[in-house]
Amino acid sequence: MEKGQSITLNSEGYEMGVILLSGSATVKMENFTAETIGDRKDVFSGKPTAVYIPCATQFEMKAVGYGILEVVLCKVKTEVKGKPFVINPDQIVVKEKGVFNWKRTVHEIFANQDEAQKQCQLIIGETYGCPGQWATY
Repeated sequence: MEKGQSITLNSEGYEMGVILLSGSATVKMENFTAETIGDRKDVFSGKPTAVYIPCATQFEMKAVGYGILEVVLCKVKTEVKGKPFVINPDQIVVKEKGVFNWKRTVHEIFANQDEAQKQCQLIIGETYGCPGQWATY
C-alpha cells in the first residue's frame, strides 16, 4: 500500500500475526491503536515489527510512512480471544541454527517469548540462509 491507503479486515475465527515486511503503518482496532509502527526499508534491512490481532476482531491498517507498506498476514484457527499487542524489532530473538551447509540466522517473531505471546498459538519467524547453503522449512 502507498502512503495514505488503508484496508479494513476482520480476523473472524482466526488469530493473526501481521508482519511488516517494509514501510510503516498505523493499526487500529477496538480499544487498541499502534501508531506509526515499523520502519524497515525491506526484509534485508533489520528486524521486523509485528502486530497480534485476536480472533473476531475488525482492524484497520493504514500506510503512513515512506515507501510502500508491505505486510504478510499469518493466521491460525482459534476460539480464544486474546489481547492485541505489538512486537518491536528490539523484542525479536535472533538465533543461529543448523550446522555446515544448513547454517542460517532465524529471527523469532512470534515464539511464545513473553507473557503477551503465551496467549497465542502462532509460531512465526524469518530465516536468512547463508549464500549457497540450504535451509529447511
